[in-house]
Amino acid sequence: MIYFDCETSGLIKNLALPLAQQPYIIELGAVKTDNQGTELEEFSCLIKPPIPIEPVITKITGITNEQLAAEGMLFVEAWGALAAFFLGEREMLAHNAAFDHSMLMIELSRIGKQYNFPWCSVVIDTMSRYHHKLSRWAQLVKGPDYVQPHRAVNDARLLRDCWFSGIGDE
Repeated sequence: MIYFDCETSGLIKNLALPLAQQPYIIELGAVKTDNQGTELEEFSCLIKPPIPIEPVITKITGITNEQLAAEGMLFVEAWGALAAFFLGEREMLAHNAAFDHSMLMIELSRIGKQYNFPWCSVVIDTMSRYHHKLSRWAQLVKGPDYVQPHRAVNDARLLRDCWFSGIGDE
């Protein structure tokens, strides 16, 4: 089971627009667990987009253009390790899975690998369980003062914790 999140340079525009007009992934985060939620492995990397990120994205994530330039890799360099991480896994969970799945598809399409990725056969959108932002769900699970940096692997771990908490079940 994989809990997945990505940070991006913005929101997805109309999917009929050219790929160059779509946002870019700037960070990937995933946590692989057993069925009881015990973490087995994690995947985390910064992705260097071909455009500068806007100050609002830095404000949300804490990720800077300088950090991406120094520590980031191109998506084409990261996709193989990400594919290996997903290989053989049946279930992926994401909060607003349609966004994360679409962003991954956009990036894979940019490098011609959308058909060469081991997509999970089951994708669970946890927003169907809890219809608010992940940060609000986290406050219900971890307490009203809980605040966490909005980073991909942190969000993947937080999603796992919320999912296994039972809070938000309907």
